[in-house]
Amino acid sequence: MRRESKTFAMRALLVLTVVCLIVCMLTACNPKGNVTSIEVDEESNFGYYMLEGFNISTLKLNVTYEDGSTQPINVEKTMLSTAAQNELKTGGQKEITINYKGQTTTVSFYLAGEGEQIVAVTFRDSNDN
Repeated sequence: MRRESKTFAMRALLVLTVVCLIVCMLTACNPKGNVTSIEVDEESNFGYYMLEGFNISTLKLNVTYEDGSTQPINVEKTMLSTAAQNELKTGGQKEITINYKGQTTTVSFYLAGEGEQIVAVTFRDSNDN
């Protein structure tokens, strides 16, 4: 009986050790630290898009970490609330809130619906500026 309890204790200890190692690997700290801010990369936001074929991942976020480093990432649908995702199914002016690792920002753009066209107009002065 003693040998069985010793074997059981060893197995339990082994399982506990493996579980602890897995938890440590899955929750390891990000070497850059926590995200301190996010902002939409304005160069990725054209301000207007066709509703048909629009993909939110064309927008990019500039992510700033505790160590001061920044990293650009694509916006993903999972960063939007369900209401915001539904809002992208219709045309019109949009103001969408983006959430990433505890930080929030908003982006504005126009989605041209069915039957609408996007026309770009450029104004120049007499000096062609």
